Amino acid sequence: TIDVTFDYIDTREFTLVPKLIGVGAADGLIAETPVVSSAENSTITVKGPRSVIDRIASVGSLAEVNTTLNTTTTFDSDIVLYDEKSEIIYRYDTDGKVYDKNDNAVENTYLTLSFTSVKVSQPISKRATVAVKATFANLPSGLKESDILWNVDHSTVSVIGPPDVISKLGEVTLSAIDFRTVSTTSNSFEVSPTLPDGVKILDNIEFFTVIIDTSGYAEKTINLNDIRYTGLSNGLSAKTRGRINNVKICGPADVIDKITRSDLYATLDLTDRSAGEHTVDAVIKSDKYPNIWQVGTYSTPVTIN
Repeated sequence: TIDVTFDYIDTREFTLVPKLIGVGAADGLIAETPVVSSAENSTITVKGPRSVIDRIASVGSLAEVNTTLNTTTTFDSDIVLYDEKSEIIYRYDTDGKVYDKNDNAVENTYLTLSFTSVKVSQPISKRATVAVKATFANLPSGLKESDILWNVDHSTVSVIGPPDVISKLGEVTLSAIDFRTVSTTSNSFEVSPTLPDGVKILDNIEFFTVIIDTSGYAEKTINLNDIRYTGLSNGLSAKTRGRINNVKICGPADVIDKITRSDLYATLDLTDRSAGEHTVDAVIKSDKYPNIWQVGTYSTPVTIN
């Protein structure tokens, strides 16, 4: 029996700690820490006589499951108030009934809870060790990803996530490295992984360092006069200042050694551009040597009439 003093009414908020009894995972799987299914139920507000509120050390959810799972499952759970010794004060079951620590029905707890039942999810996960793969964006047309030699500081990682996703996950792909940033003097990059929903890396790795082998490459700086337009609307004409200066080109050393200004041109995409003054990014290309690329970004003013 709890002595209730009505002199003061108190209100307190508790973080809900979920607990499932008798839950297990099928062979090869892992039962992780249960979680409250809805974020709005992650905390609970209890209001009532201070003499009762003062006895509450924590509030949790509780369900006896007694089953083996092979996929994440959600259960209806009771709300339980615990004292400082982690003993039950009151348990509010999913039917709205209230019991004390001895499972005796209680008519009135003199307490008001913001909710008296909650859904709790039991995450069932799978672990695996997979390879790490670097990817690249803005590659020149004559260069494939398989042509690029690279190393990463962690060639494999341990991952955990939903069993059906992990079973199909052959590798962890890294965020694409913009090849326009690759040169003989810039070949080391910190990149983050791109992971499917629900998958995380267990090795506490936030970024990966990818080093590209650029030993067979060389660079050259060229001023370009050949500027071409794409996407220009009918009836309009375009004009630039006639040259893009100091364009850095990188590629195989034997190609860079013999490449000249006449082998290169810049394209300006004028799609949806109206008459007026514009500054437009240039893409540097070579029909003769498709395995070279621009280093950095370049733009030029364009007048459209």
